[in-house]
Formats: sequence, structure tokens, C-alpha cells
Amino acid sequence: MAARTARPVTLQRWLKTVGIAVLLLAGAGSGAFASSVIQEPDAAEPQEQEENSSKPPRREVEEEDDADVAPDAMRDPLIAKVIHRRVLIDKPHFSMETGGKVQLQYYDTDSADPDNEDKLFLRRIRPFLMGHFATHWKWKAELERSAQITAFDFGSSSLDFRDLFVRYEGFERAGTRLTIGNQKAPFSREFMRPSTSLLFVERTAVGLNDSGVPDRLLGVHVRRPFASDKAALWASVGSESLEQDVRSLWFRPTLGADNEFNRGWLGAGRLDFQPAGPRHSDKNLHLEMSFAGYYWENDGSRNTFTQEGVALDPLRADVNTASGLELSGVLDAGGFTLGFQHNWIEATSVADDFTGGIYLAGDADAKTSTLQSAYRIARRRVQSAAGATRFDVQTYVEPWTEWILGFNLDLQERYLAKLQITTRWISSRFGLPGEDFVETRLQVQYVW
Repeated sequence: MAARTARPVTLQRWLKTVGIAVLLLAGAGSGAFASSVIQEPDAAEPQEQEENSSKPPRREVEEEDDADVAPDAMRDPLIAKVIHRRVLIDKPHFSMETGGKVQLQYYDTDSADPDNEDKLFLRRIRPFLMGHFATHWKWKAELERSAQITAFDFGSSSLDFRDLFVRYEGFERAGTRLTIGNQKAPFSREFMRPSTSLLFVERTAVGLNDSGVPDRLLGVHVRRPFASDKAALWASVGSESLEQDVRSLWFRPTLGADNEFNRGWLGAGRLDFQPAGPRHSDKNLHLEMSFAGYYWENDGSRNTFTQEGVALDPLRADVNTASGLELSGVLDAGGFTLGFQHNWIEATSVADDFTGGIYLAGDADAKTSTLQSAYRIARRRVQSAAGATRFDVQTYVEPWTEWILGFNLDLQERYLAKLQITTRWISSRFGLPGEDFVETRLQVQYVW
């Protein structure tokens, strides 16, 4: 792969990106930038407040739903005239309502790679149905159509299931829940965080499924708080698939995975600890520490690229086992956020002596780290963010590093929209010296 030298982000490129941002946001926010920043939500007319009071309340469905389920807009944006949340059925023993999110992204890069070029594309559209049935039971069915950004393939994938589960919450201890179905495995703080509340447009290496982070798990999931809600235990066990690309350890949900992917069983556990208890306000000091781990083992049913212990393809390696450990934490205080995460990832191939990509004599050993900070201003609707990421694999000549700057304009409270701009300075992609470039991503998202 030819070496490339990164060029600076020029004023012309920034003006081009910001100009596209204005055009994109005009559709999502109905051109109401200024008033959304300077007015408080309770500044709406009395008649509007009365109309909002008659709307049905939101229901929390999943541990990451706080951000995905945006509150009702006090003034509907233009797009909300067509796409908005609806309660379809509301009975004592059964309910159904709609929701979802759509993200439109513009990608700008100085890379010389012909597959890595500027593009305006649909990042994801994720509609869902959710509700309750019987007593203490909830359900959710969520679909997604998204672009494959890690391979610079910006075309939309097929329509796939994401969340598909039923959940019981009738335990004596509040916050305890039992979930059966397809849901995120409790590993990686950044992966568990919803895309609507990320500091940057895309997740960093510590939260990516092609960096050894498990995807949604088809199985049984339990969460139980204890110590006066200052701590919580998570546990999940079920089926998960792995793609055999030798450049990465890429987890895929078993539900909808290609027939050639390795299939196996995964167990994951997590401990979250909050010394001062749950956060009740952004103004309060909030500290949280987490430790998590997982273990995956191939069930032997789909070893497509190995025969009698011999690898058949130098670019594909069937995975025998994979495991990971996570240490992470976050500090929030007065609009300032500081977070870190470190993952230790290991894997073995079915062919004991396979060497290629991230594998050396059948073993893969990777370490990923990130440090991120952010600060909110302008009544907490404007946020600046900065971060650094390091991805080191035993076969890399140099660690893959990224320096990141971001800017977020959060209009979800009033207009259900959010604008994000993120620039990354990438060095030694895939561990190759000189594989350097700069990319800028602009994204507008709408949550209904």
C-alpha cells in the first residue's frame, strides 16, 4: 500500500464543509438556528405548552435509550410534519409506538486512496416499534439500514435487525431487568453509548466492532443494581458471529450474519461503580468507573477457510477463540467531561500456525486506548470536544494513532436534530508507516 502524506485542513475545505452543514441543517431544523440557541424550552407560547402536555410520555426501553428517545419538540421542525413519533396502540395490557433516527453524513478527505473519497451519503436510518404487554413486560423491534464506513463503502447495506427483544422489569429491586433476545453485549463504554450522544461523529477504536468489541448478542441479558444504586452488575450469554478478515477481529450479530462467518458462543460481564451515586444533574460532579470482560469460542459449525487444520486463504482466518478486558471511566462536572477507555483483546486462529494480518503464529494481541474530553457552552447546546486514540497490534510496524477535534450543536431538546463536525488526523493506518491522511465528517441527525 503506497505511503501518503497528510495535507492540512485548509480554509477552503472547512468553508466547503460548513456550507454543506448549513444546507443539511436547514432541512432538519427548519432554519431556526438562532432562536433555538438563545431561547429556553419554556419560552414557548402558552398554547404550545398546553398542546405538549397532552402528548403521551416517552418510555425508557433500553439502557442506552435516554439519548435515543428525544423529548417532544415545542415547535415541530419541517421534517417532523412527515416523520414523527406516533402511539399506534395504547391499551392497559398492550401498547405499540413508533420511533427512530436518521443520520445524513458528508465525508471529506485528503487521502490518495481511490476508494477513500469525498462523499455525501445516508449514514444510517433506524426505525423501531416498541411498547409493553402483560404486566412488567416490554418489547422492542428495531431495524437499520446503514453504510459500511470502515471499508469506505458508503452504499447502504441491507435492512438488518438491531434490537429485537422482550424484557421483564417486575423484580423487587428497582432497575433490575431480564432481557431475552438481540441486544448489545455489556462490553465497551463507547459502544454501549448510543450514536446520538457520541462526542464525535463516529466511534473510536475502543468502541468499534471490527476492533474486537462484541456486537449485539442473541441470548439472555441481566442487569442488577446494588449498593444503593452506586454499582451495577451486567451479564450476557448467547450467540455471536465473527468475520474472518485477517486485518481485524470483526464481531457481527448472529441475527442476519452471512452464512460463511464463524459462529460461536459468547459470555460477557460488566461492573459499573458510581461512588457518589447516579447522576441527577449535569451540574453535579459525577464519577463512574467500569471493568468488563468477555470470552467467545467457535462452535465449529462454519470454519469455511480452514481444512484439516490448514488455512485455505491468506486473507481469511477462521477464529478459534477471542477474549477481551476493558477498563474505563468518565468524570462529568459543570459541563466538562473527561473520559478514558483501554481494551485488551486477544484471539487465536483455528489454524495453529497461521500468520498474516493481525495474526502471528496463530495468535492475535491488540491494545486500544482513547482519551476524550468535552466542554459545553451556550446553555449546554454547543459542545467542543477533543480526543486521541491509539490502536496497537503485535504485527503492526507502528501503532495506528488518531488525533481528533469535534464540534457539536445539540438541538434535540427543541428540534430533535443534532449537527456534528469531526476532524481526525490519522497516522499509520493498519500499522503501516506513512499511511497518513486527514478526514472531516459532517453529520446531521434527526430523532423522532
